[in-house]
Amino acid sequence: MRLLPYENFYIVTQLKPAEVQERLATEIEPVTPFTFRKLFVRKSAYFFKGYVEDNRFKIIRIIFHRNSFLPFIKGSTESYLTGSRVHIIMYMHILVTLFMCIWFGMTGFGAIIYLTGATPNKFSPPPLIALSMFLFGYGMMIGAFKYESIKAKDKLLELFEGEIDYK
Repeated sequence: MRLLPYENFYIVTQLKPAEVQERLATEIEPVTPFTFRKLFVRKSAYFFKGYVEDNRFKIIRIIFHRNSFLPFIKGSTESYLTGSRVHIIMYMHILVTLFMCIWFGMTGFGAIIYLTGATPNKFSPPPLIALSMFLFGYGMMIGAFKYESIKAKDKLLELFEGEIDYK
């Protein structure tokens, strides 16, 4: 059972691997260095940014708001039966994962310390505060990641005209 958000699945499609890569390339904005123009432009003709090379790709959805839990999408395409199969892995940025692990460690440790040291007949708010911070952080992480991963997954299914296979 995974505690941190992570998705690993396949998309099976009737398209050939070259067609899959070509369709994906039409929806990906190449990664460019920072320019001040990006601060003011709020529209993009693309859905993702990243790169496609050989039969691999690494992309992230283009959004115009802040979401630290935006999934990074890594994938590869291979021939499969009459078409192709695209292996997709969605994960959080490593620094966000590290920060959340520290957050969970501190709030969980705080709740355990207060709970073990609390007197049995006395109400004490610190364990509830630590526990609520733990639950809030976890819920926010899972909800924000899932919200964006569902949008990306739907777009990839539409783009490849395929269906999900979790094998």
